[in-house]
Amino acid sequence: MVEQDRWVFFKDIEWDDPKFNQFNVDTRDFHVGYREIKGHPDFNTLKNYPARFFISLEELKESLDRYYDESGGHTGHDWRYFILGDITDWSVKYLRIYRTDLGFLVCDSGSKAIPKETLGQKAYGSIEAFYSDHPELNLTKVVTELDGFRTYSKVEHPSDCEHWSNYPASKPTRAKRRKQARLERKRNNKPPKGIQYINLKFNN
Repeated sequence: MVEQDRWVFFKDIEWDDPKFNQFNVDTRDFHVGYREIKGHPDFNTLKNYPARFFISLEELKESLDRYYDESGGHTGHDWRYFILGDITDWSVKYLRIYRTDLGFLVCDSGSKAIPKETLGQKAYGSIEAFYSDHPELNLTKVVTELDGFRTYSKVEHPSDCEHWSNYPASKPTRAKRRKQARLERKRNNKPPKGIQYINLKFNN
């Protein structure tokens, strides 16, 4: 592969290219960024558990093919909300994949290694699809727009209430944030940030 100047569809990636050893799969559309780095920061610890964390090239390809198909396949211009097994938050927005001497290490967006038992679980392309397979969780979905962010609320979950923030459709502009700050100060009767003031109390 050539030096990266664009994101590449995962089926076109050469995972064994010796020039690159770290790949970032954007699970919204399964396009990949790649680069060369020193290695995973926790490799010296993880290498003690090769059977739990490291997979072969064929296993990697098979897993990504399955994730892509199970989460909706080609979705056109729509981004999916990727869920893997019971990882239902946004931590697998990216799958960060490291090629090592022991095989491939698949991690979440924060480079936390995902064990093989989780990698083998079913993938979904939306919260709705996940809960249609898990009616026992009794999803009550509340969708609110907060500065362009769509927030989902999952209630009555056995492990208590949890929340997710979906990828923002559009982040608020600086002007919008300033306007919101002015309205908030007005509601709270607070002076603008950076301006000091003194309250004087007079006795008659």
